[in-house]
Amino acid sequence: MRRCVGGGERALGRIREVIEDCGFECVCVRDVAAVAERRVGSLVVQGMTCTACVGAITKQVRALEGVESVALSLLTEACDVVFDPSKVNLCTVQGTIEDCGFDATVRSERDQETGEGNAIKRVTLVLFGADERAGPPITQSDFEALGLTVTDFSVERNSVTIAYDQDETGIRDIVTAIKGRLGLDVIVESSLNNSTQVQLLSKTSEISFWKMNCWKTCLVAVLSMTLYMWVPMVSPSLVKRGTIPYNEVSFLPGVYYRDVIGFLLASYVQFVVGRFFYVSAWNAFKHGAGTMDTLICISTTCAYTFSIVSIVHNVIDKESRATLPNVVFDTSIMLLAFISLGKFLENRAKSRTSTALSRLLQLSPPVCLLVQDYGTPTERSVEINNDYLHLGDILEVKPGMKVPTDGVIIQGETDVDESLMTGEQRLIHKKLEDPVIGGTVNGPGHVYIKVTSVGEDTKLWQIIQTMKQAQMTKAPIQSFADYIASIFVPLILSLATVTFVFWIVASRYLTSWTVFQHDRVYTCLRIATSVVVVACPCALGLATPTAIMVGTGVGAENGVLVKHADIIERLGDNHNKDNTLFLFDKTGTLTTGDMVVENFVQADSTEVEYTTLLEMIRTVEAKSEHPIAKTIVKFCSLENQSGDLEKITVANCSIFVGQGIAAECVVSTENGSIDYKIVVGGISLMKQMQVVGMEKFENNTQGFTVTYVSVNGCVVGKFEISDQVRDDAFDTIRYLNQSGFQTYMVTGDNHSAALKTALQLDLRCQNVYSEVTPSEKCALVEQLQSSGENKVVFIGDGINDSPALVQSDLGISISTGTDIAMEAADVVILSENGSNLRKLVYAVDICAKTYKRIKLNLFWTLCYNLFMVPIAMGVLLPWGISLPPMVAGLSMALSSVSVVISSLQLKYWEPPRFDDEEKVSGQFWKKLFRRFSEATNDDDEHEMRLL
Repeated sequence: MRRCVGGGERALGRIREVIEDCGFECVCVRDVAAVAERRVGSLVVQGMTCTACVGAITKQVRALEGVESVALSLLTEACDVVFDPSKVNLCTVQGTIEDCGFDATVRSERDQETGEGNAIKRVTLVLFGADERAGPPITQSDFEALGLTVTDFSVERNSVTIAYDQDETGIRDIVTAIKGRLGLDVIVESSLNNSTQVQLLSKTSEISFWKMNCWKTCLVAVLSMTLYMWVPMVSPSLVKRGTIPYNEVSFLPGVYYRDVIGFLLASYVQFVVGRFFYVSAWNAFKHGAGTMDTLICISTTCAYTFSIVSIVHNVIDKESRATLPNVVFDTSIMLLAFISLGKFLENRAKSRTSTALSRLLQLSPPVCLLVQDYGTPTERSVEINNDYLHLGDILEVKPGMKVPTDGVIIQGETDVDESLMTGEQRLIHKKLEDPVIGGTVNGPGHVYIKVTSVGEDTKLWQIIQTMKQAQMTKAPIQSFADYIASIFVPLILSLATVTFVFWIVASRYLTSWTVFQHDRVYTCLRIATSVVVVACPCALGLATPTAIMVGTGVGAENGVLVKHADIIERLGDNHNKDNTLFLFDKTGTLTTGDMVVENFVQADSTEVEYTTLLEMIRTVEAKSEHPIAKTIVKFCSLENQSGDLEKITVANCSIFVGQGIAAECVVSTENGSIDYKIVVGGISLMKQMQVVGMEKFENNTQGFTVTYVSVNGCVVGKFEISDQVRDDAFDTIRYLNQSGFQTYMVTGDNHSAALKTALQLDLRCQNVYSEVTPSEKCALVEQLQSSGENKVVFIGDGINDSPALVQSDLGISISTGTDIAMEAADVVILSENGSNLRKLVYAVDICAKTYKRIKLNLFWTLCYNLFMVPIAMGVLLPWGISLPPMVAGLSMALSSVSVVISSLQLKYWEPPRFDDEEKVSGQFWKKLFRRFSEATNDDDEHEMRLL
C-alpha cells in the first residue's frame, strides 16, 4: 500500500494510469482532501483587562460568517478560532479584534484535529531573505516545483505551510531543499511560538509598560500633591500671602499659577500617560460594551473637567477671583497613579500564575546531537535544531543533557529525572529498549536513543496542549461572574448618576451638614466620582481564571493533568460526598499489572502434547496486547525454550476485548499438518464458546486470576496467575473512605481473585463486581448513576476502560494506559510506571482546594463591591464619613491585586498526609487466604454483587 499527497482528482487519475502502465493493478482505497474542511487559527490578543474585554472580542469574532467557535483566555492572551477557510480567513479575524481596540497577532494556523491517526503532517516555515534574493519574487509555484505540497502561502506573514508524509520525509529534508534550491533562510514557526508564549506568560511587556506608567504618574502625583496638599498643610501662610505659585496670573484675572501648573500636569497624565484607557474605552464603546477602562475614563475625566469648569467660573465670576478656585487636578492624577500602580502589581502577580506552563514550554532543548552513520567507522555527532528531527533518527544524549524528544534507548543505560513531567521526585533507571520522554533530564549515563515521536506527537507537547486547553476553558461557576461583569459598568454608571442627583437635591435641605457647607456641587460630584472609581469588575473577571491557571499548574507539577476547567468544579465540588462513587478497575490500576504465572494445570488426558500445546498458546497469545496475554507468552517461552514457532501457523484469529482470544492453529508434523481450534480466555469466554470440561477446573482457584485453555471445544488446562496489589492502593482507598467517599471495584476476574484483592484493600465485598466484560463495565457505570443522584468517578488504565471512562461523570486514567484511554479520560495521572496511585488523592485535593479558592475569590470580590460601593455612595455621610476618590482608586487597584495574590496561595499546596497506620504483613495475608480459599470455594456469590 502506498500513500500519495496532493494533486486532486486529475492527478489521482494520472497516478493510477502510471501504475497500471507498469503492469500492476491499482485501486484508490481512500481520497482525503489535503486541506481540512475546518481550520484552527491561533492568535495573541494583548490589552485585555477584564472579562468584559473577553466578552466584547468573543461576541464580535463569533459574528463573522464562517467562524464556528472562539476560545479566548484573559491570562494567557491566547485565542483559538475554529473557522471555515472558504468563508473567512485569519486576517479578517485579526482585523475584527483590532477594531475592538486590542492588539492581535496571528501565531499559527493548522487543520482541525479529526481524531484519526495520520502520517500526513504540516509544518509552517517563516521565510527570511526573500527581499535580498536576486530574480523574481518568491511564489507558491517555486515551492511546488521542489515537489512540495503547499497548503498555504502568505506573502504578508512571509510564511509557507507544507504538508508531508512523516513516514517518508521530514522537516530537515524540506528545509535543506528550500535553502539549497531557493536560497532562503527558514525557521520553523513552532519554535518562535514557544519563545513568544513564554514572554507572554511572563507578562514581560505588560510589566514594563505599567512600570513606566507607574513611574511617570507617581512622579507627577508627588508634584501635584506637593502643590495642592502638602504645602497648604505645612505652610498655609504661603497661600494666604499669595506667594508663587499661589498668586494670580497678571494677564488673566481669576487664574492662578498653581492651577496653570496643575492643568499642565493633569493634561499630561490624562491624555499622554492615560491615552491607553481612552483608546480602550472608545473601542469598547463602539461595540456597545463597557469595561473597567470605561469607568476609569469617566471618573478621571469628570475630575479633570470639573477643575477646568471651576477655573472658567472663577474667571467669569468677578466676586470669586479673590480666592483660589476649587480644582481637583490632583484627584485625577492620583487616580491614574494608583491605577497604574495597581496594574503593575497585578501583572507582576499574574506572571507568577503561569510558572508551571512556562517551565513546560522551556523543557524541550532547542538543539540536540544527531548521530550520523551510526554504528560505522565514520560515525559522528552533529548539532542540529530540535525542530528538524525525523522519526528514526539516532541521537546522542550526554550526562546532564535534556532528552530532545521521545524515543527508546538503543545503547547504554542511565538514570533520568522526570520530576518536571510526572512529579516523580526520584531518578528513574533506564536501560536498553526502555522509553524516554522528551524534556526530561539525563543523569550520569551516556546513552543513544532512537526517535519515536517528534513535534506534536510527543508526550510533552500533548501535556502542554492539555494544560492550555484547560486554562482556555471556563468553569460553570464563571458564568455567574461573566453575567455580573456584563451588567457591571452600566449598573455602576447608573448608581453614580442616581447618587449625584440624590445628593444635589438632598444637599439643599441638609445645609447644616458640614460636608455641604462649602461647595455642594463639588461635594456631590466627588461622591459620584468615588462610586465610579471604587467599583471593580476586574476582580470579578480574575477570580476564576487565575485560580484555574494556578490550580492546573500545581496539578501538572505533581503529575495530575486536568483537561478542562469544568472538571475542577465537578471533582472539587464535594458538598455531597456520600453520593460520589469512585469505581476502580482492578488489573493495572489497583494492582501492578506485572503478573506472574504461578502454575499451569493440564488435564489428565489431552490429545495435544504438552510442548505443542504451550507453543500454540504462545503463538496465539502473542497477537494480544493484554497484560495477561503477555504474562502467558513469557511463561510459555521460559517453559518451552526449545519450541519451534515455524511449525505453527495461526489463521482466523479473533480477539474478544477483555475476555480472551480464539484462533485456528495449523501444526506441521512429519506426517502432515493438524488443525486445532484453540481458545484462551476467562470463564465468560469459555461459556460463550460453549466448551466442555469446565467442571474439572472451576473449583480450587485459591484467589488466583485464572485463564482457561480449550482445544477443539474441550478445556485442556488453566493458568493460575497472581497479581500484586500496588503499594499505595491501600492508602488511597482508605483515604477516600475516611474522606466520606464510596469506593467500588470492578474486574473481569473470577470471584475468588476479586474478593482476595478487595480484602487486601479493605473494600466492602458488596461493592465488588467480578466477571464483568468491558461492555458490562459501561452498563455498570450507568446502573450506579441511575441509583439516586450518584456521581461516578471511574479510574482505569487500558483500552478496555474507554467506554466506562466516557460513560462516567468523571474519567481518570493512568498515563501508562493507551492513548485511547487518555483521550477518553477527564483527568490523566502522569507517572513513569503508573505506580503512584496516591496521585488520585492529589487530583481530588487539588480540584477541591482550587474550587474552594474560586468561591473564596468570588465571595471576596462581591463583598468588596457590596461593601465599598454603598460607602462611596454616602450611606455614612450622616456620621461625617465619606470616601475620597483617591482612596477609592487605591482600594479598587488593590482589590484586583488581592484576588491574584489569593489565587497564588494555591502554589503553596501540599499533598495530603496519609495516616501512618500499621500495615498487615504479607505472611498474614498468605495464611488468611489459604483458609479463605478453603472456606469460599463452594459458594461465594452471597458475598459478591454480580452484574
